[in-house]
Formats: sequence, C-alpha cells, structure tokens
Amino acid sequence: MEIINIIENNIPEGQKLEFKQYVFEDGKFNRLVEKSKNNLVKEIIAFANSDGGTIIIGISEDEKHNPNDVIDIGVDNATFETWQQSFRQFISAKVKPVIHGIDLKLHNYEGKNLISISIPKSIMKPHAFDDGNKDSFFIRYGNTINSMRLEELRSAFHERDIIQSRVLNFKNERISKILSGEVMGPLENDSLLVLHIIPDWSMGLNSYVNLKEFKEDYKIDVFSPPRDFNSKMRRGWSNFNYDGLRIFYGDQTGAIDSYTQVFYNGSLECVERRMMNAPTSHGDDETRIYRWDRMEVLLVEKIRDFIESLSDHELPKPYNILVTLLNLNNKTAVGNSFGDSTPSGPITQTVIKIVPAYIDEEASLGEALFPLLTNLAHTFGYDYTSLYSNDGIPNPNVF
Repeated sequence: MEIINIIENNIPEGQKLEFKQYVFEDGKFNRLVEKSKNNLVKEIIAFANSDGGTIIIGISEDEKHNPNDVIDIGVDNATFETWQQSFRQFISAKVKPVIHGIDLKLHNYEGKNLISISIPKSIMKPHAFDDGNKDSFFIRYGNTINSMRLEELRSAFHERDIIQSRVLNFKNERISKILSGEVMGPLENDSLLVLHIIPDWSMGLNSYVNLKEFKEDYKIDVFSPPRDFNSKMRRGWSNFNYDGLRIFYGDQTGAIDSYTQVFYNGSLECVERRMMNAPTSHGDDETRIYRWDRMEVLLVEKIRDFIESLSDHELPKPYNILVTLLNLNNKTAVGNSFGDSTPSGPITQTVIKIVPAYIDEEASLGEALFPLLTNLAHTFGYDYTSLYSNDGIPNPNVF
C-alpha cells in the first residue's frame, strides 16, 4: 500500500492498517521508550496472528482514525540500516516463535521520513509476546488489538497441526510415487535413501518459488560424491520437469544414481541410490549399503547445504527434515562398529521412517539432528553416531 495513496486519499486505520507517531532520537530504535517498543511488537504480533497488515510509523491520526499529519521520525538513509538491526534484535527477543517475512521500508513524503512495517499472515501462529515472566497472545479486530481468547488459541494451534499434516502427506505421497516407479523407474532390488527438507512455509496454498534462481545454486547438488571423499559433490545435470527443477547424476545406462528435486513450493527431495547399493568384494551381483560412518558425514553436509540454500532464497524456517529408507529387502550394511568391515545383520523392513528433525531459530543444527542421526546409526548396526560425543555433544568439526 503506497504511503502517498494513504495520506492523500485519507485512508483510515483498519483491520490491515495501523498508524504510529514515534520519533527516534538520533535515528536509533533503542532510544524509543521501552513501553512504546513493547506496544509496537504487540501490534506486529496481532497482525501476524490475524490476516497480516501494515504499520506506518510517522503518521498521526484524528479521532476517527483517519491520517491527520505526517511526522518526521528521525531516521534517514544513513541510520536506517542500524535502526533495522536493532529493531530485528528486539523483536526476536520478544516474540515466540519468530515471525518470518517482516518487510521494512524507509519512505519520504514532502521531506519527512516514515517507515512502513509489512507483516504477513503467519502460518506459524499463534505468536506470543514474551515479557520475561509470561507469554501473551494478541489478535487484531478492526483497528484495535485484543488478547486472544481460548477458542482463538485452539483454532490457531489447530492450523499449525494442519501444516504438519500437510508436510507428512506431501512426503508420503512422494515416497509412494518413488516405490511405484513413477519417479526413477522400477527399483527392482535397489535400495534408496530419501531425504526431504520441507519448510512449513511451503505448505501454504499459494507458496511458490523462482526455480530459475535455484538452477544456478550449486548448494543443491546431488548427494552422490566422487571417489575422493574430500572433494566437492559432483554437480550432475539439470532439467525442468512437472514437479519443478531436478538435478541428477547417473551412469552410462541412463539409470539415475542420485538426484535433487526442487519443487515449485520450495520443498527439496534428495534421493541416493549408488551408495545404498555398493558392490561387495565377491564380484557377484550382491550389494550392501556403504559404510554409514562415512555416509552420515555426507548427509550432514547436504542438509547444511540445503538449509543454506533455502535461507539464501528467503524461504523462512522452520524446516522439517525427514529421512526414509526404501526397498531394503534384507540388505546388509557394511560395518557394525567403526573401522570394522563386518556387515550388519539383514535389514528386513521394506520402508523405514527415521525419527524426523525440526530446524527452527532456537536449536542448533547439531542439536536438532541428534535423534535423527542416532536412529540412522542404530539402523545400520552402529552403537552410536560418530558425529557426537558420548554425552551427545556435536562434533564442532562437522557442525
């Protein structure tokens, strides 16, 4: 919504518009009194818990909530970046969970500077204001904010449950297609490791990303590494398909060994075939799953790359990390203890759903992945994952 349009057409405050007349001494956000800073955050929370909206700092209102006057807020081009940093630090400390997608802009109207704060409707609601002692929830009605009632909180939490249900349905549908041969062709006796990274944001009905930008992003390379484990992942080839953008690598027969699929909604799917079907020393057709103590390092590297890519493309956290093992068919894994080439016992399950991980702003990557990586290590016959100490502390050389 254009500032000039609001002022000159006398557009009043309402469900999606709020005016504030704060002045920031020396252009610094932290010079605003604590009560005013807290009130601003509560307004932002109320918009995020409702339908989204815009706050304009630098407009006063009359008794009918129409724009009355424009006030210079004391922030200019030289101080705006610092103002933004202080604002975002303050709001991050006061809001749980973090509100993603807040957009700040500096405007000038007839020589006076104003700031607009655009807040999206959040799929992570309800958001709470943390005053250090308790959490308070707010929602917007017309041009006012109110504390959320019990039924409103229940409804908001139900919406979050719906998002989680959509995440699982999306993953399960893709697993079904892979098993049926729709994605890679018939699997026959081959086993697969399937990694999904699904942002909650991607489960919105209108979520869409620019796939052309992802095509130039080397962080979404395939999982399958070259023979030298210390070198970078190989790029593979890319093409657009019905689901979005696919980066893939295969052999001379045309079979796909590994691919990364970027979907139109920003979700990622990474499938590894080659290392799940490593040849044995017998020289026959029997295959085993490659040493997991090496594969888990590669898995963490790919998860980190994918998370950085999603962040680079401004897809907000939280991210759901889901690993599924397919078509194991009594296959054995090389090594049941570190440095030991003795295979594990046959893995009898056709489909194994590994404990998921949830990446948000609060937990570190190492903390979030510990249950997932431990579950995988146990599945492949290891007593523990090599990436953590006995106390569960992440290896700083990996995370």
